[in-house]
Amino acid sequence: MVNRKLSRREFLNLAALTSAGVALAACAPPATPGAEPAAPAEGETAPTTAPAAPGERKVEFWGVGSPGHTDAVMKTTEELRADTGLFIDYVRAPAGWPNQLEKLNAAIAAGSVPDLAHVKDFNMWDYAWRETLLPLDDYFAASSINSGDFRNSIWEAMHYKDAVYAAPWKGSFVWVQYINHDLFEAAGLDPETDVPATWDAVVEVGQKIADADAGQYGHAFYGLGTIEPDFFLFTAYIGQAGGTVLGEDGLTLNTPEANEALQWMYDMLWTWRIALPPDQMQSVWDMVKSGVVGTWINGVWFVEEALATAPQLEWTLHPIPCYKTCDNVDTPECIIVPKGAANPDLSWEAIELLLDPEIDLEHALVQGFLPAYTENLDKLGEAATKNQEAIKTYAEIGKNPDLRPRQWVEGYDELVSVVMPEIQAVWFDQKSVEDGLASAEQLGNEVLQRVKETGR
Repeated sequence: MVNRKLSRREFLNLAALTSAGVALAACAPPATPGAEPAAPAEGETAPTTAPAAPGERKVEFWGVGSPGHTDAVMKTTEELRADTGLFIDYVRAPAGWPNQLEKLNAAIAAGSVPDLAHVKDFNMWDYAWRETLLPLDDYFAASSINSGDFRNSIWEAMHYKDAVYAAPWKGSFVWVQYINHDLFEAAGLDPETDVPATWDAVVEVGQKIADADAGQYGHAFYGLGTIEPDFFLFTAYIGQAGGTVLGEDGLTLNTPEANEALQWMYDMLWTWRIALPPDQMQSVWDMVKSGVVGTWINGVWFVEEALATAPQLEWTLHPIPCYKTCDNVDTPECIIVPKGAANPDLSWEAIELLLDPEIDLEHALVQGFLPAYTENLDKLGEAATKNQEAIKTYAEIGKNPDLRPRQWVEGYDELVSVVMPEIQAVWFDQKSVEDGLASAEQLGNEVLQRVKETGR
């Protein structure tokens, strides 16, 4: 279960303990399979660069990324150091997101923060809510960066209560659909013309491919055993049914639209036996790569994964199927400047350098994320090599006007930690759709009410 983040008062009260070596609890959601760097072997340390020279201008940047992305960042920072004289000392969290947020929480509590830190959008919103971040509006306004050049959904996600608290970094994660050509052809389907574009088509195609008794499935949802990633996938389905997860009075999960979305997922799993059941999700990507799943939902990171580890698999990438709308969720990562950073002006100078459009494109290609700049969507497919068609399609998905940031409230991570077990109980056929949604809404709103009243 995801632990709640610290309140402002708790940050201050724990500062002395932290400086004495008491670690704070990690606040990150479970890692997204395939999207997180693996923990290093014992004794391995995060990559580093040469130490700063005497008198050299330096900012320390705490980041998270795959080994490939880390290599790209290190190359970028070395080039910027040579060109500008600013040393951006990139320190990668060796154990991924839990390690990153544990370190950052401890640093904030102790009053000894890095100059820059890399977080997910909802982490940034929580830190901004707790007043531990430096707002960046004035810096953006005075710079040569035109915020209108960013994609709308990613720029919206950089705001908390109409103020800018972050800069886009590494682009963003957006759901996509893959299809298995061999299974399509074996079922008499054309991989070019029969790609399911609607929920009904997913069912129709899936019924032609699936043979659950033989271990073959028409579809695989993403995860179903994870917490935060599957929350924003489920909210996309609710959005496609015409609903929303947040209203003026709080969480709105016990609604006809949410019921429709969750019932469809349940029927895919248990009524029609089209989708891979949750108890097999631990091996979902191995099953996909072995060729027994017809369509599946994932991120674009799977492109390089499939090319590297399943060269025999014939697949293509497509937009996720639509229902009443084509709602999809844009979940970016970002750079923040914690309050108390030694030299905020220098921190901003580093951000300006890292926000160069060429760097944005280069890093998006390495990581498999959508770039921050709109102009780079067209360049993304052109710059790709072996995976060109898949990446070009992904860039087109980035132009979808229905793409939006996830919805957020104070206490987002704890909210997700109590809501998702109730939704998962439906996926695992342990609760009815109605009971799961009712209890999820009740528990979620109890969290929201407590956070509203106590700030924790």
